[in-house]
Order: sequence, then structure tokens, then C-alpha cells
Amino acid sequence: MEVKATPKPEFDIALARIPREYLEKLQNQDLNIDINGSTISTRLDGEHFVGAGETAIVLKGRTDSEKTVAVKIPFPGLEFKNNTVKQARILNEFESEANLLAACRQDNHPAIPVFYGEGKIAIAGQTEIPVIVRELFPTTLENANLDLNGIKRMAEEVASGLEYLSATHGKIVTDLNPDNINQREDGSIVLSDIGLSATIGGAGPGKPKEEIGYDEIYSAPELAKGTYEELVKNVSPRNEVYSLALIIYHKLGGRIPTVMDVQMGVKDVNLIKEISGISAETLAVLKKGTSVKPEDRYASPGEFVEAFEKSL
Repeated sequence: MEVKATPKPEFDIALARIPREYLEKLQNQDLNIDINGSTISTRLDGEHFVGAGETAIVLKGRTDSEKTVAVKIPFPGLEFKNNTVKQARILNEFESEANLLAACRQDNHPAIPVFYGEGKIAIAGQTEIPVIVRELFPTTLENANLDLNGIKRMAEEVASGLEYLSATHGKIVTDLNPDNINQREDGSIVLSDIGLSATIGGAGPGKPKEEIGYDEIYSAPELAKGTYEELVKNVSPRNEVYSLALIIYHKLGGRIPTVMDVQMGVKDVNLIKEISGISAETLAVLKKGTSVKPEDRYASPGEFVEAFEKSL
């Protein structure tokens, strides 16, 4: 299954965020990246555009051997112009993601993307933009149609990936949401964006402060406000339990809050409401998983998913 071209309005919105002087040098030409002696080719156009987030754009690329891959780059020029603080933050995020993917590669965990390497794209032979090349996926969880068995499989595989990252690498995915969970052609589930995974206990002495990822809707409420020193004390697997429980609630048909709802303080209380066809036992598990206080939740994603499956 090929990734279909993203609707033109989304591509136009992404282009509008790239300064004109960069856009003129990037559009309508092949962009080539050398990864371990192999050339990855892509273009900044609607056919190759996969999607965009707050700080990065993802393009569909092709290797020398005609393999289709995902090419992730920061928005060219946007974060690297007259803002050295933001530039350092974005570069650190990219480096952290590349390092984590490289560290995961030898374990070949099925819920972690296949990582092909990192490189750079040169603009007019001058500015170099960092690039991450990884596995490309047909769809995000947000767009995947899952029946109850599919939701159970998704929960198991997401929990397995999260448990692996915390146990093996000391990382917590604090911004887990349906757009950074993807589905392969065979139906298996992948944690596609782990660039903002936070280190349990903090980055460590002598290392730059990490950006603690936060999704306004799906992230745990204890991560919403505070200094880095305050927030890092709240980083734990219980953050992931909250996000995963809310994602499951959404896929079961529950109404999730809007950004405006969140800004009005809706996450100060439990979000789980009755869903037609879903048992009281399952709703109770979801309520515990999304408890406002982290100590009232399940201790880990694995423990939560086990309780969820027993309730069905």
C-alpha cells in the first residue's frame, strides 16, 4: 500500500511556514541525502509530502534500491533564523531522536520504526538541514479503522513498545497521541515519533535540558505546567498510562476534549463518560487509567492493558 498524497490544503499550510528564500531553493528540484553510502532522493512537492508537525516536515523518499522511506526534516529556515535558542532546541531534539532510534535498531523491537540513518540536505551548497530517514507507514492510528480486536492488538503493541523504551533506554513518551502512533500494512502498530521522549530522572549532569513533549489533549495533566526541574519529577510510566487510556477511550467511541475544552480546565476532572455498548467494568478501567492524580493510575502501560483486556 502506498502512502497517498496528502490533501493540498495541508501541503499549502506547510509551505506557508517556510521562508521564501528557502522555498525558492528547495522546490522543484531533487533533494538528495547520503545515508551510509546510499542516496535517498525526495522532493518538496505535494506528491512527496506525508505530513507536518510543529517543528518538522515529513517527505516520502526513495533509496537507490527503490525502497520507499520517510524523510523527516525541520521546517527549512523557520527555526534557524535569528533564534539560536529555538535552533539549539530543535537540533537537540533531532539528535536525541536519531540517537534513540540508532540505539533501538539492534534490538529490532516491532513497535519501534526501522531506522535507516541520519544525514543532511544542503540548500544551494550552503545551509545544511539535518535529516532523519526511517520507515514509512501507510496510516496513523487517528485514521485507522479498528474493531474491538484491533483496539486490543493496538493496546498490547503500544504498551509493549512503551515498556521496552522505559526498561531498556529509560525513556517515557510524554506526548503519546493517535498521530504519533502508526499502522503498518500488516496491521502491526508502531510508535512513529519518539523524538521528545523524556529521560526518567532527567537528562543527567552536564547534558542539555530535554524538551518534555506535551500534547494538549492526550498528555497527562501533571505535565502541563512547570519548569523543567518541576516537570522532570513528574515523568513516569503513569504519564503513558493516561495517554493510552484516553486513546483507547477515543477509539471505542468516547468523546475526547477539544483544545478549547482543555484550556477551560476540563482535564481537572476525569474525562471518561458512558459509551454505548461498553461495559461498566471497562469504563472503570479507563477511569482509573485517566485519573487526574498519577498515583491513582495503573503503574505501567502493561498493567493497564492487562486490566483493560480482562474487563472486556
